[in-house]
Amino acid sequence: LICTAYLQDPEGGRAWCRRGLVQPRFDTLAHPHDAIVDQLVLALAESGQVDPARRASERLPESSVGRRLVTFVTGDREAAAAAWEVALAEDRLAGDHHDAGLNARWLAEALLSLGREAPAVRVMHDALDGISDARQVPLEVWFRARLAQLPSTGLPEARSHLARCEEATGRSEEWRGLYGEVLLARAVVRARSDDPPSAGAALDAARDTFATYRLPRRLRAAQALQRSLNIDRGQSAHEHD
Repeated sequence: LICTAYLQDPEGGRAWCRRGLVQPRFDTLAHPHDAIVDQLVLALAESGQVDPARRASERLPESSVGRRLVTFVTGDREAAAAAWEVALAEDRLAGDHHDAGLNARWLAEALLSLGREAPAVRVMHDALDGISDARQVPLEVWFRARLAQLPSTGLPEARSHLARCEEATGRSEEWRGLYGEVLLARAVVRARSDDPPSAGAALDAARDTFATYRLPRRLRAAQALQRSLNIDRGQSAHEHD
């Protein structure tokens, strides 16, 4: 879960899951086995391996995290958003800040994909208010980076979100695929600050990060952002020749 959901490294998460599944007699333990399969489904779905994710999810309960993500990546985004909204409400009622943060992240992504930016922003701000300890810093970085990427976020606020992301990550690639979100936020903020060369460099780095960590949805988002910001892909490289 740390690799896949927090650090956006589904291949790393998949490797850990497979190590667990091949342990002797592990398949005789129903709940631990299903929990690992659930995490494997997450890793497969996040890395774009939709058919294997769907097949692996068939034995899981409808309420599992993996089944919700498979519903999302196979195109039924409304149903996925509704399921995540229910899960988030249940987590908050139970006082489960950990799962609430994760479900808020997935709900926000689903809402954004549906063009429902205002409710997505509310979900992310509420989630930031609920972050209570250092273990949730990766989620804080995700929420702030995604808020900084939105055109509806005022530039001063976007700069503040980006600054906190860079402070938390130390501009370090050790944050794996999640660092691509910080780079994407930097590209947006630099472009809005009339700094095309820096925006182009950050966008190139974000695209490379998403490709390295096999995050096809985020790679497509970076490509769409490049078009919307009208940033020449080779601009940053040209500036530094």
